[in-house]
Amino acid sequence: MPESARARAAGAAEANAKFRAELGVMVHFEVAQAQIRPDGRDALDRKVAILTANPAVRLRITGACDERGSDLYDVALGERRAAAVKRYLVEKGIAVARLDEASVGEQSPVDAGSGETAWARNRRAEFVIVSGDMPLAMK
Repeated sequence: MPESARARAAGAAEANAKFRAELGVMVHFEVAQAQIRPDGRDALDRKVAILTANPAVRLRITGACDERGSDLYDVALGERRAAAVKRYLVEKGIAVARLDEASVGEQSPVDAGSGETAWARNRRAEFVIVSGDMPLAMK
């Protein structure tokens, strides 16, 4: 393989890894809230650009909570968080059929600690590529 082709392939692989990582960036929420914060809108806008350029990509959005609410409350809040993120992406032009949503309530913490730092990390929406992830590109 010629050097220029190797360099292009390496650049494409690097870009693909960057886009996959960006699609996986979590969005965080305030206590007992499902409104998207300004930093969350910025992260979602970056996802919109990638999703627009890659129409075969489907995402699962999972809402999660910290440990302080009841199980029932946290599952419902996680659902509202996932729905808020999905609604934002749809309003930005992403087809609803490309987005699945779920809630784990407080059952899958990213930080097992107790205290505001851990709780803040656990109040989130996560993103998983369900299909159409190779190779990702920008137009």
